[in-house]
Amino acid sequence: MEWEKAKEEIKKKVKVDTDVNTNESNHRVVKCVCDWGYIIPKGKNSNMKVTWDMLEKCWNRMVCNGGVYDPNEFKKLYPNYARNAGCYVHTIRRIFEEAGLA
Repeated sequence: MEWEKAKEEIKKKVKVDTDVNTNESNHRVVKCVCDWGYIIPKGKNSNMKVTWDMLEKCWNRMVCNGGVYDPNEFKKLYPNYARNAGCYVHTIRRIFEEAGLA
């Protein structure tokens, strides 16, 4: 599947209040959908900004990996995010899962 079709699926299925938790102790649901991507709470006082560009790059790596999301690919693409806010790695996987793409 090409990125534009995948993006359509994400937009259709991942909306405000979509649960992207990877762990029951987190309360990670989509807070806001923007033209550039998603705002998702990260802890009590901060948010993650998951951009379409970020999702597209991860999608392309996933396609090259036979449709399997590999957290190490995110870490290669975004080492600072992975090091300082590892929740991005898992949240992006959950976005793909919620959209039925992973």
